[in-house]
Amino acid sequence: MKKVLITGCSSGIGKEVALTLAQEGFEVVATVRHPEKAKDLAGHTHLCVEKADVLSYIEKEDDLGRIVKQYGSFDIVICNAGVMLGGFLEDLKMDEIQRLVDTNLMGVIYTIKAVLPDMIERQSGKIILLSSLAGRRGTPLMSCYDATKFALEGLAESLSLELAPYGITLHLVEPGCVQTDLYRQGAMKQSRRQGVYEQKLEKMSQKFQSGRPRKEVTFQILKICQGKTSRLHYPIPALKHFQIWLKPLIFSKLGHLVWKKWMNH
Repeated sequence: MKKVLITGCSSGIGKEVALTLAQEGFEVVATVRHPEKAKDLAGHTHLCVEKADVLSYIEKEDDLGRIVKQYGSFDIVICNAGVMLGGFLEDLKMDEIQRLVDTNLMGVIYTIKAVLPDMIERQSGKIILLSSLAGRRGTPLMSCYDATKFALEGLAESLSLELAPYGITLHLVEPGCVQTDLYRQGAMKQSRRQGVYEQKLEKMSQKFQSGRPRKEVTFQILKICQGKTSRLHYPIPALKHFQIWLKPLIFSKLGHLVWKKWMNH
């Protein structure tokens, strides 16, 4: 029975993935920063909840290292913990941007490093990163968030080559807008400027509120964990594969024209 470590399971995609994998017979260790927010995860067969923060390394603590020592080898790690930050760059505070980068990039690196020595020793493992279509194409009002997802894409592409000799595979799950709590936690910062900025922020917030169902992401992650598919990139919906393939030929120029037109109206 395969053992899975999942970060960021107190809500949204992380919680749904943890419950689904446990129901499918995987031994799941779900990490949360605040256990009181994940009481509904307790008591499920094949599912253990542990308090852990992917930023614990900043305080010279090692939450994930402790969990690896406690539970032993993990066959699969799912780096799901993340935060959202949107708005016009001039309105974002540097400490907000730093937290975004620390969580979405450095927290992922810390998580991978926690499980990597054992995976290398066993010559086996799957590392699944919750990325985004925002990591494949930039969009207005999301510059810093997009930057963290672009960084994840580069990290995974490089590690997929670096770790291939050890039987370790990397997988990027890249959903577009999904129905998740990230978009409801005040992530879109209000603009100090009047007029067009406020209008665009409102439209973008509305777009985020009507995302695709989480089950599409959960189902894709389940298939990867079951070994039914082994690609590096998994755009959701799958049709986005076509757009991403065409991007160097058409969408870089066309996409910029479309977004510029959107911003100017």
